[in-house]
Amino acid sequence: MNEDTPANFEPDAKMQQLATNSANSAIEFARSSGLTLDQSDASIAVIESILDSLHKQIKEANPSDEQITSYSRMLGCYLGETFRINHGATWGLITLGEQRMPGLQFTSGSGQFWPWVKVQQRLVDGPAHNVVNYYNMLLEQTSPSS
Repeated sequence: MNEDTPANFEPDAKMQQLATNSANSAIEFARSSGLTLDQSDASIAVIESILDSLHKQIKEANPSDEQITSYSRMLGCYLGETFRINHGATWGLITLGEQRMPGLQFTSGSGQFWPWVKVQQRLVDGPAHNVVNYYNMLLEQTSPSS
């Protein structure tokens, strides 16, 4: 989500390490379900499929906020790491108003996005927050203008 309101970005090496570890956890989580995450752009469709399944389970399972946050972090880090590896971005902390959250800043330009938030929206609110569409929007923002 690249917001119009200016946000302060601070690169953070610890956030990068957390993102790497969490993305690796997502790869293992998918593997345990017979799915493959290879950090290609196309693998975001697998994340969308996982989130769709988890969203349907949430209605019955009533998970704790901590469980939702854990899935959001793990799968959001995978999305962010995939983008970072393939298109260039830096992990850090974004301060927007009174909120401070983990996110990334594009290597080319000053655009920022916070995949944990988007993944949590998809997990809780459903398909209106499709992460494939979100990822494609991020790609459009980094494409050179024609």
